[in-house]
Formats: sequence, C-alpha cells, structure tokens
Amino acid sequence: MWAWPLGFEHLTIMDMIRRWLAAPVMLCTLTAGCGGGGVDPITRSTLSNAVPPVSPLRLVDALPEPADFGSGWRHETGSLGKQDYYDSFAGQVLVHTCEGANPEKAGIPTSSKHTVSILMVGENDGARVVSIRIAVDGPAASADRISFLRAAYEGCGEAHIEQNGEEHDEKYELLKVSGVKADQTLAVKVTDTMKLPGKEPDTEVDTMAYARVGGLVVALAGRHGTDPRPLLAAALAEARRELGL
Repeated sequence: MWAWPLGFEHLTIMDMIRRWLAAPVMLCTLTAGCGGGGVDPITRSTLSNAVPPVSPLRLVDALPEPADFGSGWRHETGSLGKQDYYDSFAGQVLVHTCEGANPEKAGIPTSSKHTVSILMVGENDGARVVSIRIAVDGPAASADRISFLRAAYEGCGEAHIEQNGEEHDEKYELLKVSGVKADQTLAVKVTDTMKLPGKEPDTEVDTMAYARVGGLVVALAGRHGTDPRPLLAAALAEARRELGL
C-alpha cells in the first residue's frame, strides 16, 4: 500500500498498523510471515555520488501538470509535500517480515537529498488517484535504491501479518514497463487483502511505477486499481525538462 499525504483522507487501519510497524518495539506483538526465500544483497552501483544542484522552486516545477496526463485530471488541493518514494516502501509489510528486505539493515540510504510530492486525482469523480513523487540524489544512491526495491519484491512475493484479530495478506507482482527511456525502470502491483472477524475480506490494489535517470527518480503510485504506468513517460519527461537532468 502507498502512504498518502496527510490531509487527503483519514488513516485506514492498515495505515495505523504500518505506523506501529515502524517502531521496532511493537514487532513482538505481531504474528508475521513471508513467502519467498528472502532478499539477496544487491551489487552496489559504481556511479557518482555527486548530487545535482536543485532549487526547491525548480523541483516543484518538475511536477507534472494535469494536462501532461491528458484530459480529466486535477491536482488535489493541499497535497503538495516532500514525501520520498522510499517512505511508502519502508511502511510495507514485507520490510518487516521478509529476511533482508529492511533497507536500513541492508545499509541502503533511505532519504533522497531533494524530494517533492503531490496527488493527482480524476477530475470528475476522483476515483482515479495517482501519487507523484520526484526525488534527486547522487546517481549511485538512487540506483542502489531502485535495485534494492526490485530485489525485495523479487525475493518476497507475499507477506502476511496479524494484529488484534485483523489480518493482512499482501502479494507483490512485478510488471513490465514499456515506452519509458530511463537507466532503470520498475513496476509492481501490490494486492492487500484485509480480513476482519465476521466480515467479508476487503481487497485493495495499488500499482507503483518508477523510472530513474542518473540521480533523478520519478515514482508514481496508483490506488483503487489505477495503473500509473501509462503516465510514467510524461512525468519523467517533464521532470527532466524542468531540472535539466
């Protein structure tokens, strides 16, 4: 599941669980399991560690406009922020249940030097929701992050967690990315099935898509079944044009 900017909607039960998971002291209260053989160490990038100079104003300008995605989109008022694409990954169940999937323990940098984020929603009914996050860091750090994300999803195809009678089963499926010219691309579909005693299971599907060029990473996340992959090329092109990267 993607972690959405505060003020957009109320926290769900799963959002709260993920916040609890962020505190190691709570892990002892959880029953967790993971499918897969764990995450193998990645081969570290030999690219430069130099961070491109980026001004805050230019970073905001690098965000796509609704027109870049075609007709029927608008920015969600008040959603402009500085959330990193790594924030959402760090809150997923597999980070805490799949061996080797914790980026901090694996020694992977978890905070990009420059970040900006915003929500784009369907203009008419708001059913389409895409979170846009742009991050700029040294090419080596950005490359290592994307490589680690891929390794984590490949090494752990599913994860399970139980807390106070509530169960969540997450499944991760790597998807193809086409039509995007980048040094690295990655897309994954996360299917989260929540079970509560006496209630029918509720399933939420999110899809994340990433593209890296040098130290620039553009990350899109679609909720409620929205597939952001067709929007990735336009978002990357806008970011590169505005930032000169």
